[in-house]
Amino acid sequence: MTKPQTKIAVATAAALAAVSLSACGGVAAQQPGGQTSTSGGETYKLGLIAPFSGSENMFGNYMKYGAQLAVNEINEAGGVLGKQL
Repeated sequence: MTKPQTKIAVATAAALAAVSLSACGGVAAQQPGGQTSTSGGETYKLGLIAPFSGSENMFGNYMKYGAQLAVNEINEAGGVLGKQL
């Protein structure tokens, strides 16, 4: 990987880590019978804001591939709090 690609991958991984850590809290919902449950399933869903058109579109794919690489590595290591991304 070249130096610019490495910088992009590191920045993407850092952004992904920040988003995933902020998404760790669930929203408790009151169920019939007084039980509470946390919203969400067995995975955390993440979004990515990146330029996929216009003059900066070439960076969008780099960011997408870097984010996917980080997600794959996190999932292989056991996920976040036992859940997959």
